[in-house]
Amino acid sequence: MEVTYELTALSPEGERTLREFAAGYAAFLASWEQAIAHHLAG
Repeated sequence: MEVTYELTALSPEGERTLREFAAGYAAFLASWEQAIAHHLAG
């Protein structure tokens, strides 16, 4: 499954916030993947 999001900033400050969010998103997802796998492994 693939999910795609399109994020839209409403201000210059929001644009900076979204860039920072997007820059760390892959690591955020990886941390969730690892936590779920750890939990399922028991």
